[in-house]
Amino acid sequence: MALTSTDFNISFDLSSSPQPTFVLTDITDYEGVDTTNVKGKIQITAPSGIVYTGTDDVQVGTSRINSTTILVPTLSTGTPEVGLYTFKYTATETVSSDSVSKSKTFQYSYVKPTSTNQATVDCLSPDLKGTDTTNYLVNGITPSDRFNVSAISADNTFSLAGEKSAFVTVGDTFNIINSAGNNGGYTVTAVTYNETLDKTFVFVSNVLDNSDGVLVTRKTTLFYPSVLQLSPSVGSEKSLNTNSFYSKTHEFLFTTKGYWDYGNGIKIVDSFSSSKEIDVDCDVRLCDIFCCINSTFKEYLKYKCTNKTLSDLALQRYIVATSHLASLRTAFECGDSAAVDTLTTQIKEVAQCNDDCSCSDDEPAPITGLGFSGAVVVASGGNGIEVASNVSAGTTTYTVKLNQSIINDIAAAKSVTTVISSDNSISVTDTPVGSDHAYDIKLQSSIVSPKEFMVFNVSVTDINSTPTFSVSDVVIQNASNFQAPTVAVKNTTPTTHIQGFKVSNFQSTSNSTYKSFVDVTYVESQPSTMYGTPSSSRYDAVFSDNFITSVISKKDSGSFEFVLLKEGIPLTIADFKSSSSSKLNLNIKIVE
Repeated sequence: MALTSTDFNISFDLSSSPQPTFVLTDITDYEGVDTTNVKGKIQITAPSGIVYTGTDDVQVGTSRINSTTILVPTLSTGTPEVGLYTFKYTATETVSSDSVSKSKTFQYSYVKPTSTNQATVDCLSPDLKGTDTTNYLVNGITPSDRFNVSAISADNTFSLAGEKSAFVTVGDTFNIINSAGNNGGYTVTAVTYNETLDKTFVFVSNVLDNSDGVLVTRKTTLFYPSVLQLSPSVGSEKSLNTNSFYSKTHEFLFTTKGYWDYGNGIKIVDSFSSSKEIDVDCDVRLCDIFCCINSTFKEYLKYKCTNKTLSDLALQRYIVATSHLASLRTAFECGDSAAVDTLTTQIKEVAQCNDDCSCSDDEPAPITGLGFSGAVVVASGGNGIEVASNVSAGTTTYTVKLNQSIINDIAAAKSVTTVISSDNSISVTDTPVGSDHAYDIKLQSSIVSPKEFMVFNVSVTDINSTPTFSVSDVVIQNASNFQAPTVAVKNTTPTTHIQGFKVSNFQSTSNSTYKSFVDVTYVESQPSTMYGTPSSSRYDAVFSDNFITSVISKKDSGSFEFVLLKEGIPLTIADFKSSSSSKLNLNIKIVE
């Protein structure tokens, strides 16, 4: 099939060294055409009139990206010529000699943004922060420094949606973040573009798994004082902060690669690198305050008996300087770092001293701040344990994992696990699931039999005439030999006899090995009118003036009897008949 149209994207790769280059990508849909015979070349006319005419810049059947180096024309400053660029791309089918072309123009006016950044320290929190404050906006366009990974292939590639051939090139480094298994740094070994899938494939040496993530070129690195020989902290955002730092000099390094998309297939890619140092002296400044005030007081003592004028001046400075200490203390307690800085400066000015008090040594010391017990250090333990840290948006994530060699040894292990029961009390069922085994462990029988007991409440009404017994709230555990009980009056005559109560029928098979307990929980009585107007008097059994207890008077197989006592004396039938008691609640417990 003959060629009917062609299309291309072209990028100014200003990060290329030693001279900027063009990255040309053929994005034509060659449906029905054998692309192994299609070649493309570009003709570029620079603003100065210089014309570049390429030959076989793109071998479409092999790669959609140019294989020849196409240099961007530059000025004596090494920057590209400013002005109108004309691009004409021609695709040719070598067998039929059919060819088709497409042209694009672009007014190049890019001026590289000037890198700016800052570093700040809050000694109270504590917090050390570095920020890339560069304004990357050019011609109203904000660049991208990251793209989502749309897929990960088994051939060690990360794929990005769309054509982004110039975003990272061979030899570039980048990081993968927000991935379940691929977080870390990588180096580009190759880049290809697939027009059918509309994806850019970035090849690396090794991809651990097929989890997603974000490919990011921005890297913010914090270097600690070199004498400590600590590994730097690394983040992927414009700002990087940490509460784990030291006194002395720290350095923030900011690197990134910006990707400006101007539409119509024209893009600009540029790299940036800048740094910012900060001298942390949190501990030294507090020591200086002490030295300043102390030296002023010594000056007062020196002149106290020899020169009244100088003595009075030193004393006045001492009084004013120390009056600031209360405010300084409050600033520390409130965590107001700015106020601490201001008050520290004022105290030094009043005391007329410098920072050279020799109150500290030259060794870096951890900055603990207010309420912070010490620096957080997560270190690799050796013997196959690896720890990696990544800082994103102020959050430090520590990844702890086994060395791959250890994982391989575990996977290759052939040890056999055997689960057995030493007696007949436990059963073990092995259910193989692939290379795994599921063990179902069950008790054959109870090793310790649960206790047999029954608890119930008894409400006795009309106790002074014809008692009625109501059994409720029956609770039975291990009910092999318990059943609903019967409670009744044992003695009815003569009135001089002790009034007895009987509990029976609580066992399906009678025995006398049980234990029984009876508690009086509630008494309700009607006082005699001889004491005044009749009124209902209710008493908790424990606190009643008519305190009543119980005692088991007789125990038989399958039944037992009990009597009630008042002040330790058994109650008789006459006691109940002459009493105005009308209701009694009992709680009865029987244990086998």
